[in-house]
Amino acid sequence: FRCYDICPISSLQTDFESLPEAMQKKVKEISEKELLIITNILREIQEQGDLQSSVDVDSLALMILAAGKGVLQYQRVLGKDFFADFMKQVNNLTVK
Repeated sequence: FRCYDICPISSLQTDFESLPEAMQKKVKEISEKELLIITNILREIQEQGDLQSSVDVDSLALMILAAGKGVLQYQRVLGKDFFADFMKQVNNLTVK
């Protein structure tokens, strides 16, 4: 993605209810897959001891995914690059 691109899946998620059923199914599959990937990465970090064992990786994965997509939208609207700062904060949350 360029600095001000929007996530294509986010665009489809926004109009999810108006999509044909087959398209809804695919958007749901992709949404589940992207969440699973982040969850698995966090779980691996946690197993390596670099993320506190008390952290709920499922909730953290959802928070990171939602915030990351939000950052892309705010960048697009405000014309500022927030992504580097966002990634620093994610790093602060996920690395001891």
